[in-house]
Amino acid sequence: MAKKTATRKKARTASSNGKKRASAGTKKAKPAPRKQGRKRSLSRQCLIVLGMHRSGTSAVTRVLGLCGATMPKRLMPPVPGNNDHGFWEPVEITKLHDRILAELGMQWSDLSDVPPTFFDSTVATGWIEKLQQQITEDYGDSAAVCCEGSAAVSSGAALA
Repeated sequence: MAKKTATRKKARTASSNGKKRASAGTKKAKPAPRKQGRKRSLSRQCLIVLGMHRSGTSAVTRVLGLCGATMPKRLMPPVPGNNDHGFWEPVEITKLHDRILAELGMQWSDLSDVPPTFFDSTVATGWIEKLQQQITEDYGDSAAVCCEGSAAVSSGAALA
Protein backbone atom coordinates (compact mmCIF):
# COMPACT_ATOMS: atom_id res chain seq x y z
CA MET A 1 0.00 0.00 0.00
CA ALA A 2 2.82 2.40 0.87
CA LYS A 3 4.41 1.64 -2.50
CA LYS A 4 1.23 2.71 -4.39
CA THR A 5 1.04 6.01 -2.46
CA ALA A 6 4.69 6.79 -3.20
CA THR A 7 4.13 6.04 -6.90
CA ARG A 8 1.10 8.39 -7.01
CA LYS A 9 3.08 11.21 -5.35
CA LYS A 10 5.90 10.67 -7.83
CA ALA A 11 3.44 10.82 -10.75
CA ARG A 12 1.87 14.06 -9.45
CA THR A 13 5.28 15.66 -9.02
CA ALA A 14 6.37 14.58 -12.51
CA SER A 15 3.17 15.88 -14.10
CA SER A 16 3.66 19.33 -12.60
CA ASN A 17 7.16 19.51 -14.18
CA GLY A 18 8.78 20.32 -10.89
CA LYS A 19 6.68 23.45 -10.31
CA LYS A 20 5.38 24.01 -6.80
CA ARG A 21 1.69 24.56 -6.42
CA ALA A 22 0.61 27.92 -5.04
CA SER A 23 -0.73 27.70 -1.54
CA ALA A 24 -4.20 28.93 -0.71
CA GLY A 25 -2.74 31.95 1.07
CA THR A 26 -0.71 33.18 -1.94
CA LYS A 27 -1.66 36.73 -2.97
CA LYS A 28 -2.49 37.41 -6.59
CA ALA A 29 -0.90 40.40 -8.30
CA LYS A 30 -3.10 43.47 -8.40
CA PRO A 31 -4.03 44.76 -11.85
CA ALA A 32 -2.25 47.93 -12.93
CA PRO A 33 -4.25 51.08 -12.19
CA ARG A 34 -6.10 52.51 -15.18
CA LYS A 35 -4.66 55.61 -16.73
CA GLN A 36 -6.73 58.74 -16.41
CA GLY A 37 -7.92 60.25 -19.65
CA ARG A 38 -10.42 59.74 -22.40
CA LYS A 39 -13.00 57.03 -21.78
CA ARG A 40 -13.71 54.57 -24.55
CA SER A 41 -17.23 54.86 -25.88
CA LEU A 42 -17.07 51.59 -27.82
CA SER A 43 -14.84 48.60 -27.61
CA ARG A 44 -14.76 47.90 -31.33
CA GLN A 45 -12.00 46.65 -33.56
CA CYS A 46 -11.68 47.79 -37.16
CA LEU A 47 -9.61 45.75 -39.58
CA ILE A 48 -8.72 47.62 -42.77
CA VAL A 49 -6.88 45.53 -45.34
CA LEU A 50 -4.46 47.64 -47.36
CA GLY A 51 -2.34 46.81 -50.35
CA MET A 52 -1.59 47.61 -53.95
CA HIS A 53 -4.15 46.74 -56.59
CA ARG A 54 -4.12 43.06 -57.61
CA SER A 55 -2.12 42.11 -54.49
CA GLY A 56 -4.72 39.86 -52.85
CA THR A 57 -6.43 42.38 -50.57
CA SER A 58 -9.90 41.13 -51.57
CA ALA A 59 -8.96 37.54 -50.74
CA VAL A 60 -7.49 38.47 -47.35
CA THR A 61 -10.51 40.62 -46.49
CA ARG A 62 -12.89 37.81 -47.44
CA VAL A 63 -10.99 35.36 -45.19
CA LEU A 64 -11.29 37.79 -42.25
CA GLY A 65 -15.04 37.92 -42.92
CA LEU A 66 -15.22 34.13 -42.93
CA CYS A 67 -13.35 34.17 -39.60
CA GLY A 68 -16.09 36.27 -38.03
CA ALA A 69 -15.38 39.93 -38.75
CA THR A 70 -18.47 41.85 -39.85
CA MET A 71 -18.35 42.92 -43.49
CA PRO A 72 -20.07 46.05 -44.87
CA LYS A 73 -23.76 45.64 -45.73
CA ARG A 74 -23.30 47.16 -49.20
CA LEU A 75 -20.19 46.06 -51.06
CA MET A 76 -18.58 47.33 -54.22
CA PRO A 77 -19.83 45.01 -57.00
CA PRO A 78 -17.59 42.57 -58.91
CA VAL A 79 -15.99 43.73 -62.15
CA PRO A 80 -15.81 40.93 -64.75
CA GLY A 81 -12.24 40.42 -65.91
CA ASN A 82 -10.86 42.53 -63.05
CA ASN A 83 -12.23 40.98 -59.88
CA ASP A 84 -14.85 38.37 -60.74
CA HIS A 85 -15.46 37.38 -57.10
CA GLY A 86 -16.08 40.91 -55.88
CA PHE A 87 -14.48 43.59 -53.82
CA TRP A 88 -14.94 43.91 -50.07
CA GLU A 89 -14.92 47.71 -50.01
CA PRO A 90 -17.93 49.48 -48.47
CA VAL A 91 -19.50 51.15 -51.50
CA GLU A 92 -21.25 53.99 -49.62
CA ILE A 93 -18.20 54.89 -47.51
CA THR A 94 -16.04 54.82 -50.65
CA LYS A 95 -18.51 57.22 -52.32
CA LEU A 96 -18.23 59.56 -49.32
CA HIS A 97 -14.42 59.44 -49.55
CA ASP A 98 -14.64 60.27 -53.27
CA ARG A 99 -16.90 63.26 -52.48
CA ILE A 100 -14.49 64.50 -49.79
CA LEU A 101 -11.58 64.26 -52.22
CA ALA A 102 -13.56 65.97 -55.00
CA GLU A 103 -14.29 68.87 -52.63
CA LEU A 104 -10.52 69.16 -52.11
CA GLY A 105 -9.90 69.01 -55.89
CA MET A 106 -8.41 65.52 -55.59
CA GLN A 107 -9.19 61.92 -56.46
CA TRP A 108 -8.21 58.59 -54.89
CA SER A 109 -5.30 58.03 -57.28
CA ASP A 110 -3.58 61.37 -56.49
CA LEU A 111 -0.18 61.13 -54.88
CA SER A 112 -0.50 64.44 -53.03
CA ASP A 113 -1.49 64.60 -49.37
CA VAL A 114 -4.76 65.90 -48.03
CA PRO A 115 -3.96 69.39 -46.67
CA PRO A 116 -3.35 69.07 -42.90
CA THR A 117 -5.56 72.11 -42.23
CA PHE A 118 -8.54 70.20 -43.62
CA PHE A 119 -8.72 67.86 -40.63
CA ASP A 120 -9.36 70.71 -38.16
CA SER A 121 -11.87 72.51 -40.36
CA THR A 122 -15.64 72.75 -39.92
CA VAL A 123 -15.97 71.15 -43.36
CA ALA A 124 -14.13 68.07 -42.07
CA THR A 125 -16.40 67.94 -39.01
CA GLY A 126 -19.44 67.66 -41.29
CA TRP A 127 -17.82 64.88 -43.32
CA ILE A 128 -16.80 63.01 -40.16
CA GLU A 129 -20.42 63.05 -38.97
CA LYS A 130 -21.58 61.66 -42.33
CA LEU A 131 -18.89 58.97 -42.23
CA GLN A 132 -19.85 58.00 -38.67
CA GLN A 133 -23.51 57.68 -39.70
CA GLN A 134 -22.57 55.54 -42.69
CA ILE A 135 -20.29 53.31 -40.60
CA THR A 136 -23.16 52.74 -38.16
CA GLU A 137 -25.48 51.98 -41.08
CA ASP A 138 -23.02 49.54 -42.68
CA TYR A 139 -21.80 47.77 -39.54
CA GLY A 140 -24.35 48.39 -36.76
CA ASP A 141 -22.83 47.77 -33.35
CA SER A 142 -20.59 44.86 -34.39
CA ALA A 143 -17.53 44.36 -32.19
CA ALA A 144 -15.14 43.50 -35.05
CA VAL A 145 -15.58 45.11 -38.45
CA CYS A 146 -13.54 44.63 -41.59
CA CYS A 147 -13.18 46.13 -45.04
CA GLU A 148 -10.80 46.43 -47.92
CA GLY A 149 -9.72 50.05 -48.08
CA SER A 150 -6.86 50.55 -50.48
CA ALA A 151 -8.36 53.41 -52.48
CA ALA A 152 -9.56 55.42 -49.50
CA VAL A 153 -6.44 55.01 -47.44
CA SER A 154 -4.00 55.54 -50.30
CA SER A 155 -5.38 59.06 -50.57
CA GLY A 156 -5.49 59.75 -46.84
CA ALA A 157 -9.26 60.28 -46.92
CA ALA A 158 -9.88 57.49 -44.42
CA LEU A 159 -8.29 59.64 -41.75
CA ALA A 160 -11.14 62.14 -42.01
